[in-house]
Formats: sequence, C-alpha cells, structure tokens
Amino acid sequence: MFAALFALGFLIVWWLELAAMPHGIGQGTRAHLALVPEYLQVFGGVTAAFAALFGFGGFMAQRRAGTPAFWASLSAGMPLLLAMFLYAVAWNFAASAAWATMALGMAGLGLFMTDHMLRRAMQAGAGAYAAATSCALAIAMAVLLRESWLTVGLAAMLPALAWVHARFGLLPLRWVASVITAIVSVRLLTNPSILTYAADGLPTWLWVLYGYGLPALSYLIAARLLGNRRDDPLVLSLQAGCMAFVIALQVLEFRLLIGGGFEASLSLAEVTLHGPTWLGMSVVLARSRLWTTHPIFIWGGRLLLVGSTAALVGGSLVAFNPLWTHEPVGAWPFLNLLGLAFGAPAILYAWLSVTVRRHGQAISPRWPPVCRCSWRSLTSRWRFGTCFTVSISIVAALVTRSSTPIPRHGLFSAWHCLAVLS
Repeated sequence: MFAALFALGFLIVWWLELAAMPHGIGQGTRAHLALVPEYLQVFGGVTAAFAALFGFGGFMAQRRAGTPAFWASLSAGMPLLLAMFLYAVAWNFAASAAWATMALGMAGLGLFMTDHMLRRAMQAGAGAYAAATSCALAIAMAVLLRESWLTVGLAAMLPALAWVHARFGLLPLRWVASVITAIVSVRLLTNPSILTYAADGLPTWLWVLYGYGLPALSYLIAARLLGNRRDDPLVLSLQAGCMAFVIALQVLEFRLLIGGGFEASLSLAEVTLHGPTWLGMSVVLARSRLWTTHPIFIWGGRLLLVGSTAALVGGSLVAFNPLWTHEPVGAWPFLNLLGLAFGAPAILYAWLSVTVRRHGQAISPRWPPVCRCSWRSLTSRWRFGTCFTVSISIVAALVTRSSTPIPRHGLFSAWHCLAVLS
C-alpha cells in the first residue's frame, strides 16, 4: 500500500513539474496513433514500468500472502489507475484510438488472468481481475465514444458486473452497478437532446434501436443474473428501467417510422398502433411467471393497461375518430385501421381478462364489447355511410353488464340489424 502511494505521489510531483514547463501539459503535438506525445515519452515509460511492477508483483504476492484479495486488487487495479492517469496527462481526456486499443488489450489481459485464477480455484483473484476487465472495457468506450454512445456502453457493462457479483460475491460491485443504472436511466430517459446524437449517415431510427434496445437487453440480463429477487432494490430498478426503455423504444420508433418524424403531427395510424401494442405488452407480462411475485411487473402491466385504454378512448375513439377526421382507413373490409384500432383491442382485452383471472384478479368486462361495438359501428359507417349506429353501439356496450346472455345478445343483434339496414 505504501509503495502504491509513493508511486502515485512521485508521478504527480513529476507531472506538476512538467506542467510548469513552457510547453505545458497537453499542449504539444500528438500523433493520432501515439499513446503519449514526444516530450512525455520518458514520463510515460516510467509510468508503464510502475504499472507492470504493481501488476506482476501483486500477482506473485497473492500466492503466498495471507490476504490474497488485497494483492489481487492491487495487481488488477493499479495498472488501470496509472493508465488512466497517463491518459489524462497525455491526451487531456480527448478521444484517442490508441488509448482505446490499449484499454481493450488490458481488458483481454484481465480476462486471461480471470480464467487463470479460476483454474487454480483462487476466487478472490478471479473476482478482482474480472472487475478490472469490466473497468478496462468502460475505459475503452470512454476514450473513444461520444457522450451518448458512452452511456449505452456503460449499460452494456451491467451484465458483466452482475455476473462477477453473482459469481464471486464482490459487494462493492453492487454500488457500482447501482450508480451506472441511475446514470444510464437518467441520461436516456430524461434528456431529449440525446435523440440528436446519431452518427453522421446513421438513420435516427437505427440510433434509437441501438440507444434504447441495448440498454433494455442489458438491464434484463443483469436482473436475471442477480436472481430476479423481489426484495433486491437493484433488481427492481433494473426491471423498471428495462420496461421504461422498451416503452420508450416503441414510442420513438412509431414516431419516426409511422408518424413521419418528431416534427410531424399525430395521425390515426400512429395512435391506433399504441393501444394494441401496449395491450400486447400487458398480456405478455400477465402470462409471465413473475406477474404475481414482482411489483414492477404488476404495476407495469397496470400502467400499460391504463395507457392502452387512454389511447383507445382518447385517441382512436375521440380525437382521431375517422368519422370526423375523414382520414382513410384502408381498402380492405376488416384488415384496416378500424380493425387494428378496435378489433385487435377487443381480442387482447378478452385474452388479458382470461389471463389475469387465473391469478385471482380481474379487469372491467365492458371493454371487449366496447371495442367490438365500436369496430362494427365504424365499419358500418365506412361501408354504408351512416353514423346512427355509433351511439347505439356504445350505449349497448356500456349498459349490457348483466350476467345473463339473452339481453346482451339481443341488444347486439338489434344493433347489428340497424347497422346493416341503414
């Protein structure tokens, strides 16, 4: 420990002396593929020698020392710390392909050492080198990628951290994973300007797929590696973040691919797709075995159900109803926007009702007939040119709540006859 502090102090004092020189730190010319500029080559060589000394010395000492975890951490952590110090001095945190390659090489070496420790049943050393491998990958992304791409890269680290924690029980990694989860979630879900960070020539929809799809997948894998425990705050935050990223991905992709971009106004086609999509997500969550045990899945399914109902009533039935917006719904009799707006939700509501009933819960039984009647009414209006059946259909759907089938079927039959005859 004293040797490590002495080495750091020696390098810092040397760096301060270099900074006081006329050319200054970070002001010399740097080749794009060079690790350090020419005037820092001696300083870089000494720093690399210290890194090699601590790396190899800690590796050899852990075999005989009574505290192998300390020496393994010193062997794995000091080279990374010194490398980051040299990178900051030489490149002033600017993007560098050379340093990204160096960090990837250190990650590969850490992976090799992890395997070496596992073969010799040295769990503490394996955990330290595995954690160093994850940090080296993060450094590689930090020195090469832009800010938004770095955020996604940090999310990709979570499965590795979760695996190391589950495999070796390194509790400090839980705090690291929690901090990364909070940073990634806040950056991607609360920063609207992140949608403008797509690389030159890369379509925005493809950046959205990468920027939200990869974090959602990383959160899901990390939660599973941590055991999906319902009493674990980190697991709950990962599950909630995964659901938020999936919903954000779906909404943004619909906006880009169907709505015509962020500047375009809403349309019937876009609003129509939200309801069945969110209902489908609710059905998937309800059929999951985690539905009855994890509060994130329970409340997530309920919020999706509320959102789909709001999109159905406020969007398809009121704001964007083709009766008064006169938007085209398609040429096919049933496979059109009306079928997607009301027919598909009717089926999904019925499916969801049957699914949640198995868990001892229930949803309102009126929504499937509301969707069916709205679909038939608007289809009749589209085919026969009358809107008289719309009011009859909705009234029939809302008032027929009795358990006896005769009144309900009688009203539906009478309504259908009026729709056809009109």
